[in-house]
Amino acid sequence: MFRNVLLLLAALVAIAVFTGCQSDDNPTNPVTPVTYDSTGYAAATQGEFQLRSQMTALVALLKTARQPGVRLSQSEISTALLPLSSSIDPAFASQLVKYVAELADASGGAHSWQSRPGGSANGGTFGGYLFNEHGLEMEQMIDKGLYGAMFFSKASDIADESVNRQSIHRMLALFGANPGFPNTDRALVNPDMLAAAYCARRDQNDGKGMYSQIRREFVTAMSAAEGSAQAKSAAMQVLKLWERAIMATVINYTYTVIGELSASNPSDSSRALAMHAYGECVGFLTGWRYVNAPQRTITTEQIDELLLLLKAPLNGPWTCYEIWQLPADNLSRVVMVRERLQDIYGFSDEEMISFKTNWVATQGRK
Repeated sequence: MFRNVLLLLAALVAIAVFTGCQSDDNPTNPVTPVTYDSTGYAAATQGEFQLRSQMTALVALLKTARQPGVRLSQSEISTALLPLSSSIDPAFASQLVKYVAELADASGGAHSWQSRPGGSANGGTFGGYLFNEHGLEMEQMIDKGLYGAMFFSKASDIADESVNRQSIHRMLALFGANPGFPNTDRALVNPDMLAAAYCARRDQNDGKGMYSQIRREFVTAMSAAEGSAQAKSAAMQVLKLWERAIMATVINYTYTVIGELSASNPSDSSRALAMHAYGECVGFLTGWRYVNAPQRTITTEQIDELLLLLKAPLNGPWTCYEIWQLPADNLSRVVMVRERLQDIYGFSDEEMISFKTNWVATQGRK
């Protein structure tokens, strides 16, 4: 009997091994790996990492002007932008000339939330941020504008070509993540940055959020045959989720604007935080307008509508200061922006509530 038991066990093991081999080798029932194959990642992404480094240097320079009395010249800012110029949408590059001039003019001065453009007013620092005479933060117009007009646009152009290992690696680097997918911008080693950092903040780390979905699409794209329809489909899905994560972040900032300005008498710090969050909204939306229309979900007309609601139309005039000077009359416009984004992207009410939270901070993810 003991010999029969051994024979039975051996047969069961053989069946299990055979079944496992069938799952791995059968092309009609492929098994997607659970990890991203990073082979060749460093070599393929040298250009993208250089771009990331140059972007980091640019933003660090712009942030120095948040300090009272610190002046930046147009030449200094333009010099920091120069290495990025070949990757920036030409139409957005012309907008950057205006933003650079506005930031340089505002730097070194002091701004009052009650002021309006006119005379010699050039803006200045207020509550730890630098605003132009309209109360708009040029740092965000440059920084967050490049998220769409440079990083996302570049990734979209790559995806429009044949999808292979190198192109997938490059898209991952432009997204701001890495093969380890830490799902946090607080990791001590290789943290998420750029769009990936914001995407992580919108993800509850339960395997269902947009960061988790993007990770699965990147793994699928990498495991599929090069140039295959499956690889292409996964790459395109990455872009759709990437865009949704950015717009979910715009929604997050609308909550901040309304929350900080809804008090009967907001403090200066609350107003400054609201103005900063507002600048993030306008910066992201403006940059997305320079993504080629076929490469994005939101239409040009819809972006223009949102910017108009925010009193920051693309080519002016900017009257955004009215939002925090007269919140009772204008916060409804911010609510409308949020509702329009929910409609455009089909976010559920549950998702909208979730977007209020920075889940990386709330969960203390390292």
